[in-house]
Amino acid sequence: MSDAPTLPSVRSFASLGDYLGALLESRRRANPRYSYAVLARSFEGVSPSLLRMIVKGRRSPNPAVLDGLAKLGNWSELERDYAQLLDQFARARSTETKRRLAGKLEELREVAEAKGRYLDLESFSVMSSWYGFTLVEMTKLADAGVDAEWYQERLGGGVSLREVKAMLGRLEKLEVLERDESGRYRTRNRSYLTGYKAPSECIRQFHHEMIRKAEAAIEAQSPAERIVSGMTLAISADKLALVQQEIYRSLKRIAKIAETPSGEEVYQCNVQFFRLTEPASRTEKVSVGARAPRVSATLPPPVFELARTKELSP
Repeated sequence: MSDAPTLPSVRSFASLGDYLGALLESRRRANPRYSYAVLARSFEGVSPSLLRMIVKGRRSPNPAVLDGLAKLGNWSELERDYAQLLDQFARARSTETKRRLAGKLEELREVAEAKGRYLDLESFSVMSSWYGFTLVEMTKLADAGVDAEWYQERLGGGVSLREVKAMLGRLEKLEVLERDESGRYRTRNRSYLTGYKAPSECIRQFHHEMIRKAEAAIEAQSPAERIVSGMTLAISADKLALVQQEIYRSLKRIAKIAETPSGEEVYQCNVQFFRLTEPASRTEKVSVGARAPRVSATLPPPVFELARTKELSP
């Protein structure tokens, strides 16, 4: 209905039941006689009682409800994906699955709020080699050259001139890079986001390559040029998500601090946080009637900070 107030994005709600309830209330504010029966007419094959149970958290939305909500809310593709993840989160029973889905939900919120360009599958697959993203960042260096030879030389070996030329050409074709009036490469967007729909094998390849670059830097670069730091600690399962969120926050702060239109070098910031021990039991029992944790755009406070006194730096 055109006279109904516009709802906030589905990303603002902790569940699809909450979203559906807010949608109903917004229509009632415009028309006090508006009911579940009237709302059900906007869905194909959906009864008013089903909608009522979804709002009360007693049932999960079926595909017909999701399709109807997408049309009523004029959802974008990202919002559709967010709603599907939100539905999966509500249905999930294991803590591990909920934690994984909560991470994906947070990632989608970041993608939606970012001002950069989101890389589609084709673009990410092309750029997933370590030097793809590096070449993009190299265009921001103060001494950036015009030709591929300069880029190949500054990469310091390991990548042939032919590979550099091919990558620069693909980046131009994908409109990630363009040339300015002087012929130099420049980025078409301030930043680029990946991960949301990128193939997992491409992500793993990228991380493997960057970790190998980090290993080489331990010997090739001085402590003044790089930081290799770590800590080993025991942690309870209920704090894992808090630590992960703090790591993501820290990476965003680092990116903000380092942001510059003209730099001298390109750096890579890797973060690894992983389990060193095997679980006592791989089967986690979760109460079937347990209420799903609320997913909110507001993250919990930091759990810890990496104290300099605990560094293990070579």
